[in-house]
Amino acid sequence: MPGSTMNAFAKAPRPGAGSRARRLVPAIAARLGSRAESRMDTRADARPEVRPESRLDARIARRLAPRLSPRIASMLALLIAASPLAARAQNTPNAQNAPQPAANAAAPAAQAAHLLSAARMWMAKNRPDVARGLVQKALLFDPREPEALALMGEIELRSNRTAEAAKVLAQLQKIAPNAPATQELSDTYRVATRDKNELAEIRLLANAGKTEEAAPRMKKLFPRGAPRGALARDYYRIVAGTDAGRVQVIDELRARLKRNPDDANAALILGDLLTDRTSTRMEGLNLLYGVYQRQDGNRADALEFWRRALASAGRDDPAYYIWYVRYLQEVPDDTEAKQTVADLAKKLGPQAVAQANAAAASGKPVMVASGGARPSGGASSGSRTRV
Repeated sequence: MPGSTMNAFAKAPRPGAGSRARRLVPAIAARLGSRAESRMDTRADARPEVRPESRLDARIARRLAPRLSPRIASMLALLIAASPLAARAQNTPNAQNAPQPAANAAAPAAQAAHLLSAARMWMAKNRPDVARGLVQKALLFDPREPEALALMGEIELRSNRTAEAAKVLAQLQKIAPNAPATQELSDTYRVATRDKNELAEIRLLANAGKTEEAAPRMKKLFPRGAPRGALARDYYRIVAGTDAGRVQVIDELRARLKRNPDDANAALILGDLLTDRTSTRMEGLNLLYGVYQRQDGNRADALEFWRRALASAGRDDPAYYIWYVRYLQEVPDDTEAKQTVADLAKKLGPQAVAQANAAAASGKPVMVASGGARPSGGASSGSRTRV
């Protein structure tokens, strides 16, 4: 260290010396840190068992202790402790508090999963522009992650950028050809391009009530079974248009939910199907309500299916009073729902209304069979087919 700099500290105190010392301390600490880092780079490999910062601390102490006042010496020690050298030393293999590799890997993976969950939520809200930014951030953690790449491909398709989606699909097929995410994007890309007209015709047939013709064509369009993602609802709804198909679809969706109770898409589709029939409508409403309460669920569709289910249930069955009350909590301006609640309250009486209001506020599942319940599988007057 230059003698002139050290002499500035060694001289006797005089007016202004304290402020000058405070200005010089950062410069000294920076120079010391730089020199120490250079020496540590050249000696760390030769003697890894010796802590480089320990040698530095001792050397600095020997050289500076006679020349610095106790106050300045303590300030300098604090600056050295906060310098890049200290942080670097903590990251050496000999550091006692070095984080484990598994812990280092877990945090980025959790952050990426959170970003993808948020991106799917925005896709459900038809905001691919917002979802794109979230997926791009997730890909910074792992540019080869299949789920993130597949979601980016879907965003490109939703944004009418089929050429870009094709590039993403080609990348996925190269790095993860057998991943479910790759198959999902492949199906989505196919029905958005060369099979687009076929899917449109199948939907038209289903909407026209020609489910016996639409169902086999839908199965042919997806020979490996139900697709993942947004296409799953079309597939299950159309295949369930036949009696045999309905049993098959409901069993399959219930099995999916049993394997993964957090599968919000399966819960949404199954809830929509179950609300078609009086005998299963309560179960379906519980599922829809559960999806609606989830921030990562398709809340808009869940609320719409909920509204349709109440329309199918009619306005005369007191068993649905709770569901009308809960619906009004989310859509308080629905005048028809308000009137229905008032009419059903008269049928229930004050005591039953108080109990029902408490049950509605609890947010718990409603396990009440409606008055018009029929054996499972029997169609009610409220049955419907929609795509």
